Amino acid sequence: MDMQLIAAWVWLGEDLHQYNQAVLFHKAIEIDGVPAGARLAFSADTEARIFVNGEWIADGPCRGWPWAYYFDLVDLSGVLRAGENQILAVARYFGSGTFHQIPQQAGFLLQLDVKDTSGRWRTVAATDSSWRAAPFWAWRQTSPKMCVQMGPGEWIDARRGDACLPAIQQPIDQQVSVIAPAHGGPWGCLRPRDVALPGRYQVTVPPVTAGRAVKAVSQLPWAVPVRRLCHPGVISTNRYASRNLGLATIIHADGGESLPWRWPDWIAFVNGRRCDGVLELHPGANAMLCFVSALFDHRHEAVLDEPRGAGLRLENPIDPGADSAWAMILLPEFDWVEDDMCWSEPPRADREAIKRQYHEFCTAAGSGASVSVESLRAWLHERGARPARREQIAWDDPHAAFARREPLRVLPAMQGSRLPLTLAPQADGDVELHIDLGDQYCGYHEIDVEASDDGAALDLFLVENVAPDGRVQNTPGARNGFRYICRGGRQRYRSLLRRSGRHLFLTARGLGSPITIHGVHVTESRYPARVIGSFNCDDDRLNRLWNMARRTLELCMDDVYVDCPLYEQTLWIGDLQPEQLYGLWTFDARDISLRSLRLAAQSLARLPMIGAQVPSSWDMILPAWSFLWGIAVWDYYQYSGEKESLAELWPAVRMNLLSAQTYLNDRGLFDAWFWNLFDWTPLRQQHRVVLHNSMFMIGAIDAAIRCADVLGHVEDARWLGTMRQRIARGIDSTFDPQTGGYPDAYDESGKPVGLSQHPQFLALLYDAATPQRIESPKRLVLSPAPEVTRCGSPFALHYFYGTLQKLGQGRMLIDAMLRDFKPMLDAGATTLWEMFPESKYHEPGWPTRSHCHGWSASPLYYLPRVILGICPTAPGGREFHIEPNLCHLNWAEGTVATPHGPLRVRVERRDDKVHVDARPPSDAVRVITGF
Repeated sequence: MDMQLIAAWVWLGEDLHQYNQAVLFHKAIEIDGVPAGARLAFSADTEARIFVNGEWIADGPCRGWPWAYYFDLVDLSGVLRAGENQILAVARYFGSGTFHQIPQQAGFLLQLDVKDTSGRWRTVAATDSSWRAAPFWAWRQTSPKMCVQMGPGEWIDARRGDACLPAIQQPIDQQVSVIAPAHGGPWGCLRPRDVALPGRYQVTVPPVTAGRAVKAVSQLPWAVPVRRLCHPGVISTNRYASRNLGLATIIHADGGESLPWRWPDWIAFVNGRRCDGVLELHPGANAMLCFVSALFDHRHEAVLDEPRGAGLRLENPIDPGADSAWAMILLPEFDWVEDDMCWSEPPRADREAIKRQYHEFCTAAGSGASVSVESLRAWLHERGARPARREQIAWDDPHAAFARREPLRVLPAMQGSRLPLTLAPQADGDVELHIDLGDQYCGYHEIDVEASDDGAALDLFLVENVAPDGRVQNTPGARNGFRYICRGGRQRYRSLLRRSGRHLFLTARGLGSPITIHGVHVTESRYPARVIGSFNCDDDRLNRLWNMARRTLELCMDDVYVDCPLYEQTLWIGDLQPEQLYGLWTFDARDISLRSLRLAAQSLARLPMIGAQVPSSWDMILPAWSFLWGIAVWDYYQYSGEKESLAELWPAVRMNLLSAQTYLNDRGLFDAWFWNLFDWTPLRQQHRVVLHNSMFMIGAIDAAIRCADVLGHVEDARWLGTMRQRIARGIDSTFDPQTGGYPDAYDESGKPVGLSQHPQFLALLYDAATPQRIESPKRLVLSPAPEVTRCGSPFALHYFYGTLQKLGQGRMLIDAMLRDFKPMLDAGATTLWEMFPESKYHEPGWPTRSHCHGWSASPLYYLPRVILGICPTAPGGREFHIEPNLCHLNWAEGTVATPHGPLRVRVERRDDKVHVDARPPSDAVRVITGF
């Protein structure tokens, strides 16, 4: 649907940079007769939800760079009616960067066109000065970010205003401000969405798994927005923006007190003594001074709980009449704002110096200034401290209360019950409902509740995992839920933020009277993948793995491929390379694949090499990811055969490698202080020269040479070949005859360090090993000694499995897959994990960090590749060789997607022979079977 935009960007008021602002927009239009067709375009900085005639139409727009921003285009056929039609939107400006967006300024744009019976289109609604708007009064702006990767959290107070969208009962009657024409402002020339709109799927919510009384929380901890306080206007998510802030108060105690201090985000001092787990108070006035503990941290907030107790009273040390009991101290001598291009492992000297100086300052100032109330006040005056307003620092954090939940007892009557349920106040606590949804979902959550009076708080939080003993695994750093404060009466609220989890916890806090939960509803929202691929065999473990992988990948497909649906929802470019292969083979998902590649290519307008995650407010390069993007470009062409798409991406392929060439050292190895990650394992990857970077670079060069050959770029293929030879010589020079392999890295003294399987299998996979070297790394891959570091994540296994396949070790590959994924099968998981239980890179006591990670879906690719033997041998799915390896199986069958339709293969042992039945989708596809 091609559409010419005449709408204007609009907003409410003149301040276009407020944090977490939500605005309602409304327009009533008259239409003569039911149109033959209708289409609606909209965009927003940063997100919007659209309703037409009370129907939920869409959430968007899709993610994009500011200089290449998008509008979503929706078919409204069947939605409009003759006469009056109502358009309602709620738009939100984040005012803080994410790993998905780089907010510029608040703005909203919408246009509605209709088609008459002659086929002519005309515009019947377009945002301009005639539209009306109002603040979304129920929306609380001072809500901390969900996590560093995502936007501000969600807190609804229905006492302040109706929140029952779209049937909202509040005036929307204020004049909008026109900001810019459609293709103006900081967003440049808008382009239409280039990927399918998300599908919405209703989830059947099962009965309540358990009801509990949990310890009441009389006062929520605070998520103090230290990043915003220290650096107003800085929206980046870079780690190296300092959090140089202190807070001070006076605590009046009726008697001596010893209070627990369990807030590691702060270094606290009371009466001249550092608080190591305990606040020691004497009768009378106590001086308290605390500083943010980590000068540099990705997190934008630092969680703090005010000291409290029956005999305690807090006083602002500067202004006793202030609306908070705290004074705020900024420490400008420790200001530091830069990007994260130099990731600094090992640490960079200047950063380490300022961190050391900051901690020395905090220790000296804390122990000195807090000796007495008088000394604290004098120090605060000297430092120019000022009273902190509650709205500046007291950003209540319901998730901090959920993360520290203390179950008191089970409420047996609720277990197995279906909603509606009436929750009665408990004398000793709050009421919690736990619902195991039975699978992980990603989407929007709705509550239908009836309260007899105002003020009851409902906290809805989601997690991926609950241990058999009842322990709840909270994903570190993720506030994965929302708070809704009820007004009296029946009300419904559907969340505006897309979240994921398997276990839903709904906690009713502060009940003064019974409250009835009429319903909890879940609407899954994800890329509308068409399941084309399939796999079945006589080993149910492999069947389960394929289905778990399919579900995992579905949840990791939004408007791009994402790493995981819960705590990031981010397009990581390293994750993209295998995920794209899985998505093409299983769903023929070409639009999301090309879009993901395109967004990465556009990062070169901001970064010297392809960015690690895009589009993003985190300025950082991960070289292996940059090279994997180049490999993914060829993978896409090999599957699709789309020469025009290859030509579109080629300039970025070329530029990425031209830039990478400048980081080659005299030896011909990639040498840079970027984040040189490959695997969550004790791989020696914290150095400038890490061998896997050079090996992935060779893989990217080979892919680029193939691209150049297709496009006829002879000179480019020539210089790329020369660069490849240079890097290959450098890699060859690192071979150690004593270990029989390539080291992980070279330390800063030039000494080789580390021996793992990773450089060995990459050298074989990308033909970086010379013929005379091949046997030694092959031994380290196939039969490693105990001291050799092995793969620590399913991501690295994708390349390990690829090497086994290349070496003709299909049976070993399938055996390894069954061994590697056994913990997930044994746990009854429905999705595949980010890490393995033995990994040291997740919280102790849990089997993984993320329980659903797209990079782990390798069974989608390797089961049909190895067992069914399906191997594409020509671009565009025009030719396949079928060379099956049944391994321990008697039969297997399955389907893979091709641009021409599904290719079906069945393999079985019969009469001591292996029989193959291959059915191509059309005569345009040639299938060659053989062994």
